[in-house]
Amino acid sequence: MTRCFPFFGVNTVVWVFGFVVPRILHLHFSLILSRDPPKEAFLSPVEVMKDTLLRVREVNLTYNCICFLENEQTLIDKAAAAEQRYLQGKPSGKLDGIPITIKDLLYVPDMPTLNGSMLPPHKEHPLITPCVLSIIQEGGIIIGKTTTSDFGWKAVTVCPRTGITRNPYDADRITGGSSGGSATAVALGIAPLSIGSDAGGSLRIPAGFCGVVTLKATIGVVPHAPVSVFGSLSTVGPFARDVRDLSLLLDVIVDVRKIQVSIVTAWKVQAKKPRFQKRFNSNSLHFQCIGVHRALQRKSPCLQNDTVDLWLGAPAS
Repeated sequence: MTRCFPFFGVNTVVWVFGFVVPRILHLHFSLILSRDPPKEAFLSPVEVMKDTLLRVREVNLTYNCICFLENEQTLIDKAAAAEQRYLQGKPSGKLDGIPITIKDLLYVPDMPTLNGSMLPPHKEHPLITPCVLSIIQEGGIIIGKTTTSDFGWKAVTVCPRTGITRNPYDADRITGGSSGGSATAVALGIAPLSIGSDAGGSLRIPAGFCGVVTLKATIGVVPHAPVSVFGSLSTVGPFARDVRDLSLLLDVIVDVRKIQVSIVTAWKVQAKKPRFQKRFNSNSLHFQCIGVHRALQRKSPCLQNDTVDLWLGAPAS
């Protein structure tokens, strides 16, 4: 078996929805790309992709989070190319060979954009969403598009084209929206990372409902195209299973200095790229600043000063 990815715990058994099952993609993305893995714990990008496709077949019919899946052989071929680059010691970027999904309001090369609508899909578009270009340039393999409410207008992921996207912990419940497909895909272990968008909670609500991590970045940190009907309220953002994974993807999607976008830009690109990953290279929150609203702190026993002191390793303020 060819092993390329630095992937900890290949044979790890994990607890998923009440069942103990072996599952490689339930491991964290940050472990896949660990700089210092044990030599015996490497995993081929082809193995990862095959597991991704198997997972889609296992869960998507029930949970309905993937609305478009790229041709399977095309994905395997891309993973095999990434594997060869790893074997040669020349990965193409930070995400080389990593499966990623994209919300179906954003433009991806050679994939239709359905917008969760019964209107005809955009089969080809001259514009590619900037963060998608960044992911491709760093070697990420976009496996498909995730469900959204029609044109992202609802805080639930329900639309006439694809139906209801169901909660990964209870299929009788909803995921929130409108980026519910992306949050569900990450929670179900289809792929370790996904991209969604948010104007009034479309990243944050599904993350809360599905138990994954997201961030609505400050306006202008992550370039956004197509320009949303919500204007500058809308931003593009990542989903992951933990904050470290999130910071890795965020570092990629804000790096747009080398990208040429043939459209009048409606965003500002920061002159200096933030280094989010560097800020989360510790396993501890020791001496990190966490804001706690005093009204919430008064009403919630779990946010009393003693508890906050314990979290921060320093007096709460």
